[in-house]
Amino acid sequence: MTTVAVIMSALNEEYIEQTIGTLLARSSAHLSEIIIVDDCSDVPVDISTYKCGGDEPVVLQSARITQDGEEFSSPCMRCIRNNERLGLIRSRNIGARAASSDIIISMDPHIKVDPNWLPPIVERLEANYKCIGIPLTRGLNAERWEESPNKDAKTAWRWDLDFYWANDDKTDLSPAMAGHCFAFTKRWFDESGGLDDGMEKWGGENIEFSLRTWLCGGSVEIIRESTTAHWFKTGFVNYSMDGRSLLHNKARIAEVWLDEYKDVFYQTLRKKPGSVEVGDLSKMKDIKRRLQVRPFQWYVDNLDPSLGGVMKLRNKWPNGNIAVLGAGPSLDHTSAEMLKCYDVVIGVNWTALAFDCDFVVFHDIKPAKDVLDSGKYRPEQLLVPEKLKDGTGRFADLASNISNDWTVYRLGAQDNDGSLKNKWPPFFHHATTVHTAVHFATFLGANRVMLFGCDTKFAPDGRSHTKLVKQYRRGRYWPQNKDSEKYLARIQRGYDMLRKRLREWNVSFLRTDYL
Repeated sequence: MTTVAVIMSALNEEYIEQTIGTLLARSSAHLSEIIIVDDCSDVPVDISTYKCGGDEPVVLQSARITQDGEEFSSPCMRCIRNNERLGLIRSRNIGARAASSDIIISMDPHIKVDPNWLPPIVERLEANYKCIGIPLTRGLNAERWEESPNKDAKTAWRWDLDFYWANDDKTDLSPAMAGHCFAFTKRWFDESGGLDDGMEKWGGENIEFSLRTWLCGGSVEIIRESTTAHWFKTGFVNYSMDGRSLLHNKARIAEVWLDEYKDVFYQTLRKKPGSVEVGDLSKMKDIKRRLQVRPFQWYVDNLDPSLGGVMKLRNKWPNGNIAVLGAGPSLDHTSAEMLKCYDVVIGVNWTALAFDCDFVVFHDIKPAKDVLDSGKYRPEQLLVPEKLKDGTGRFADLASNISNDWTVYRLGAQDNDGSLKNKWPPFFHHATTVHTAVHFATFLGANRVMLFGCDTKFAPDGRSHTKLVKQYRRGRYWPQNKDSEKYLARIQRGYDMLRKRLREWNVSFLRTDYL
């Protein structure tokens, strides 16, 4: 029979006993080991006192009864206490190396497993030793030891190497994994070198190990027949984190696995390549040399196209002559014939419904959905930020709920010109989507940007865009009042910042209000 070890790294954890109790009650005979690595908890972990709902400490029990009435021996349970605090990542390695079972499941010590959770994991990993198996995840109210009904599955990560719960397309392949519960074979752990021992404390190991597995010919798979509930803590409850350790861990991933895209990581964090201390990478680079069979570009193309996002468009039109169509008075005087001389035409929001554009840039969900529903454009022509405005002025993870085929970009902080340090994302966002579209034009390689239309021009009340279709909900130019004066002043400051930066980049920037 295939054997399974569950390993847990523990630091001042209060729900280990409940976690072990559900493991013993709900696991099949495959479970042969439970290994707790105590990372110098203030009160040492003492498993000899754990009763887990029974009358005797669990280490004294000689048999368990499965749901089918089968009797079998209790798993070997032991605790390894570190002599010094090593962090979650290195503690997990200690537990995995100590395990002798065929399959290892790394589990946080605040998890409640569902009945029959284990056999589907065993079956999947028996078929592919390079597979990382991930059960579905529910939230857990630890105090009441009650799970929520909702289940999460897939995860992915952004260019700052922060992980997030991705839209579930109901397929089993996942770009990444969360770190609270994942299964792998002992054979693959040993062959691939385990978790990166050069990382510190915790954070990023789930991205690194899953990415490494994909690039070295393995897979990361959702096991939908298996479910666990996890208590999601808020903040750094157990390990103190200063930001430096997490950045160190992320930079190690970028330097080893991201190939030419590592510059995107540094640009996203506004760090210079080489400015982050990463330690000795020789072991990880040797693993890459020995085992890698897929380039990182394969990962972008096949597993998470949203990572490619706008990056695949970088400098695609070098020295290009690019037009940006922003809402404003000149749109009533712009014709399709006039736009033929431009290499690329970028629309902003609903202006794309009045003209034929190559790309359309959005900040808000309403115009993005309207333009998509019009059927005039393919989803990949529509550029949306990682978080779209939800109609109330707030940004939310809405893009993936509408289409998985958007071209995704990273948006800079509003009213902050920090994103204008270079032509790369995050794109400029001072006060209007037009600012973002102009910045995007330079990213495409433009040496000349012509902006048709300008929100900074007042027009008489009641005058509407005569050439725009009804979906352009604004319907009027800005009325002349105190609030609009302030907002238009912000827009103008944004254009001034753009003009200054484009001049430094030797990009000609022209605006026209009326032609």
